[in-house]
Amino acid sequence: MAVTTLPLRPPADPVELAAVVLQNLVTLRQVAPSEDSVSWSATQREAVIGVLDKVATQLSLYKGEVLATHKDSGQWAGRGDRTFDNWRSRTGRQTAGETKKEIVVAEGANTLPKAKEATEQGQIAMGHLEVLARLKANASRAVQRALLEGGEEHLTSLAARNDVTTFAARAKTWAARIDAAALENDREAVHEQRSLRMALTANGLRYSGTADPVAGAKIKAAFEALMGRPATDDERSHDQRMADAFEAMADRVLGEGQDKVGAQLRPHLAILVREETWTAMRRRRWFLGGAGSSPDGVGPVAGCDGTTGLPPAAGPRGVDGLGRGVPAAELEDGTLIAESELERLACDCEITRIVMNALGEPLDVGRDVRTYDKQLRRAVLARDRHCQWPGCAMRGSWCEVHHIIYWENGGPTSLGNAITLCCFHHHEVHRKGIGIIKTPAGFRFTARGGRVIGTSSRIDDILLCPRSLSIAGRAPTEDALGGGSSDSHAQSPPGHSPGELADASPLF
Repeated sequence: MAVTTLPLRPPADPVELAAVVLQNLVTLRQVAPSEDSVSWSATQREAVIGVLDKVATQLSLYKGEVLATHKDSGQWAGRGDRTFDNWRSRTGRQTAGETKKEIVVAEGANTLPKAKEATEQGQIAMGHLEVLARLKANASRAVQRALLEGGEEHLTSLAARNDVTTFAARAKTWAARIDAAALENDREAVHEQRSLRMALTANGLRYSGTADPVAGAKIKAAFEALMGRPATDDERSHDQRMADAFEAMADRVLGEGQDKVGAQLRPHLAILVREETWTAMRRRRWFLGGAGSSPDGVGPVAGCDGTTGLPPAAGPRGVDGLGRGVPAAELEDGTLIAESELERLACDCEITRIVMNALGEPLDVGRDVRTYDKQLRRAVLARDRHCQWPGCAMRGSWCEVHHIIYWENGGPTSLGNAITLCCFHHHEVHRKGIGIIKTPAGFRFTARGGRVIGTSSRIDDILLCPRSLSIAGRAPTEDALGGGSSDSHAQSPPGHSPGELADASPLF
């Protein structure tokens, strides 16, 4: 079989050179066909996948550069295509959505030099660059300015420490801190698109619709509560179980008479709100309410011009909002809550005050019981937010709470001895005897032989950790924080020093 390799003197014509690259890829598939990979060692397969990842990244970046140049040249016009997007969709034989994404990334890469360089060097993935490109394309002027003034470097560093899904959520949180008004506008735009369509056909009722993030979270929470966990012999698909939950919801409303105004039990959603956000919201209420004290006693106070470290008293919506730098409230899964939505939800809700230390650790509220429930479970989920297995982003409300030191071995049912794990990784921990070592801001997972599987950390979570640790990329390393050298399997969960209490930050 003939093997074509890159010539010692590559052709000067870029078309010919690109054709040689293509031919080498074809040769790779011919000489080392993928069906033969079953006989390769795991190390070989992983090495090949790693090289191909780099090849795909370089090709994507190069193609994006050429696409952006061709678009700017205008030479694509005159062939019956109204726009460059139309031309690219036609020549690339791809959908309009695929074309839009490709062009946004191509143009974003050219205006995000630090992120592009990090992608070229393999420090971040193309997915991270796509998130940054979309953020920049849709950013307000304030966010655009912040990107130029060090924000791009900070977000690139953040991307290098997080998977794409987690980074996307944290990048959005960063943008919301810069411009809360943009989050409010986005919320209003999405809310205006809400809809629910129902049509009775010969085969039954067909329905479809769209809801804003908060309403959608409520609906999902209600469905999941009615669905429960499927039994081992339950052969229904997930969609079928969702449809049955919808019917069960209707049965409850019709059967229990909960259709009277104000009689419904509100869905339970956990909303995480930092102390300064809560304070700013109450000050804003006082401002809009006019002179005099507010019902909760919060009015203009000495130092509210910023000398206390809290935001100034807020002005009317659309002008100051909650104030620059105030973190947006979030659901447990990271969904951001616009200020108007937070105010509406706060009118009639149960509030649990959880005090965090400087590393995002709630103060211990341990109880002498085996199961984690009620306030204690809430504290664990507020701290962890998702499965803590390295790389797993399963939301906390779908997870289980695991005793780091097993209950039968004397481990207490306390916050310090708890960790959030999804069902699969919970089983893995028990099945493989995985060791879990508590660090100052997360957990370290080790195999039986002592090999470190990976770590999880709250340091980059802007909502939970104090600003001194999170903003502008000043997150400390594990070593700087004390390293997490104590093994939680060998010691009791740590207490809280006076220094921790001094740095405590209330989370409502």
